[in-house]
Amino acid sequence: MKNLLLWFLQRFPPVTFVTALLLSLLPAALFRDVQNPLGVGFVLALTVAVWSQLLILRVLDEHKDYEQDCRSHPDRVLQRGLVTLQQLRGVGGLAFVSNLFLTLVTAKTSQVQIGVALVSLVRLSTNVEMGLRSAVPQI
Repeated sequence: MKNLLLWFLQRFPPVTFVTALLLSLLPAALFRDVQNPLGVGFVLALTVAVWSQLLILRVLDEHKDYEQDCRSHPDRVLQRGLVTLQQLRGVGGLAFVSNLFLTLVTAKTSQVQIGVALVSLVRLSTNVEMGLRSAVPQI
């Protein structure tokens, strides 16, 4: 357990939770119902759901880059053998189950988050396309 804590501190520092909190607060603040405000527990559940999604990505990345990291970063906790890929698989499984449960609990706001992300991507791609059109001379 101590070694997993070392892995978390090295590869998934506490600032990641702050990032998850900010990613959760923005759509929660933008789309809250004034007559039915979101409670602290709801925002915390949403934050843990986002945090667990980031953790899943970290665990998947550790598996994907393991061989390269053994050569490039032999000093890391995982590469030194203090933590195994199997242990990280368990952490990823727990993160997945908690993410699934918390996403279902916070489904309304999660759908809003997905909607905001999709709208942002569409607007960004439209802005990039418009910028490219204006930058490229018309023939």
